[in-house]
Amino acid sequence: QTNTGSSTSIKLYLGDSAITTTTEQVHSTWNSNFQAVWHLNQSPTTSMTDSTSNANTGTGTVLTSTTGQMGSGVSTNGTTSYMAFNSGSSLNVGSGSGFTWSAWIKTSATFGPILSMRQSTNSQSDIDIAVGYDGVTQTSAALLAYVRDSGGTSGEVAGSTTISNNVFHLVTVTRSGSTLTAYLDATPFTTMTTGTNSIPSDIRNVAREGYWETVGAPGVTGHDFLAATFDEIRESSTARTIDWITTDYNAQSSPATFIGYTNGATGETPVTIHTNVDILSFDATDQCAGTTLAWQTADEIDTLGFNVYRDVGGARTVLNPTLIPGGSLSGGGGHSYTFVDPGAQDASRTYFLEQVAFDLTSRSFGPVSPTALVAGGCASGANQATANAPSTPIVSAPSGVPTPSVTAASDTQTANQAGGCAVGARSGGGVAALLVIAMLAFARRRRR
Repeated sequence: QTNTGSSTSIKLYLGDSAITTTTEQVHSTWNSNFQAVWHLNQSPTTSMTDSTSNANTGTGTVLTSTTGQMGSGVSTNGTTSYMAFNSGSSLNVGSGSGFTWSAWIKTSATFGPILSMRQSTNSQSDIDIAVGYDGVTQTSAALLAYVRDSGGTSGEVAGSTTISNNVFHLVTVTRSGSTLTAYLDATPFTTMTTGTNSIPSDIRNVAREGYWETVGAPGVTGHDFLAATFDEIRESSTARTIDWITTDYNAQSSPATFIGYTNGATGETPVTIHTNVDILSFDATDQCAGTTLAWQTADEIDTLGFNVYRDVGGARTVLNPTLIPGGSLSGGGGHSYTFVDPGAQDASRTYFLEQVAFDLTSRSFGPVSPTALVAGGCASGANQATANAPSTPIVSAPSGVPTPSVTAASDTQTANQAGGCAVGARSGGGVAALLVIAMLAFARRRRR
């Protein structure tokens, strides 16, 4: 939630007994812009798994597993411990491309590197995010970021707020075109201009300036390592927006206040039928001319139309000769529908409703059992349903929606009379149940 004056509700349906194996796709959690995501929760700490499909596995040296911002993280000792991820071309920054590096860090040290991306054969390429000293500026306990492309054009941003207060902070650095920006807890520093050429790297370290350690380039004594606790390090091949970064920070810094759920007896509402929030009601009523099926929708996003089924003893028959068009074909919003089944009123029959999407996938609602005919029966001469009566549907659809071989009517308009019994549009309580889980702007869950 980036705007504290509003929220977003996400509606889910659960409990489909037909799904017996997991359908999750862990790598698909991270879109193609994510080049690496390290949760830093593995044990032993010698190998830190990349959660994306790029397999940029981190190699830990003297890392210690500890409590992180969102579960487990790793700590470094400031003298010998670090994580390296030196192989893989996906972490190189292309010419003209943006990037975003982010990490949760807790430290009381006043100097040391958070992240260093260097190239052994070209001292120009450089991404150094550090506390107190980035190779150019020395400011005790400040967050600094220095970026230099392969052509030698550089930029630096420096914060004035101390990061060395031994509490977790989200550190984020982005390059968008020639603009370099650093954020501390989603608050941006003053932006600076930097180069737009490529930034290749093959010495990539967390908590160590690997170029100074391995190539021997001059640094400041005692500033090559950082003692800190790290959690959730991410790299993207695009510059994330302030809204994205703020959402990350809010979701990860205080998930209990960022996400809210509707309260039931156990936090959810049980249902006994396969349902979805699109359908508000679905019921069946015996009439003189047959059985009237009525349903009402809350919305019809991506809905092509509906099919109605009669089930007798497990044998299911579709009743409509062609698909009943959805009201969204003539405008969005909810709609009401009625459909008459003039077939024999078998006491054991039930009905199902199928909602068909534009991609031809479908969802089933039901079963529903008809309510009995009102006392007094049908007037003399009415068109009584018989065992041999044909199943000719009567549909009351929203105005403007084409329905084959029937008369269209508005949501509130009385439908055609059939055998002395009125068939009208209906709405209201059916046997279908709603399951609504309201979430305040839920965004990018970190662990899958």
